[in-house]
Amino acid sequence: MSLGGALALRPARLGAYRNIACSSGKKILKISGKISNTNGDSIAAFDRAMLEALGMVALETTTPWFTGKVRF
Repeated sequence: MSLGGALALRPARLGAYRNIACSSGKKILKISGKISNTNGDSIAAFDRAMLEALGMVALETTTPWFTGKVRF
């Protein structure tokens, strides 16, 4: 399973973070690399509230750990 593929499923949803606010809580996810929208030293950092604001998305995929498709 590739997280890159999962993120590619909802680019419009992630587009809401063109101007990423600074996280006020404990940072639990940091994204770096070839990204243009940041809120830190060349990273996009998210706290729990910021991630929850993105909403829930389901992803159906196959993994080496389960037989058939699995829904996350």
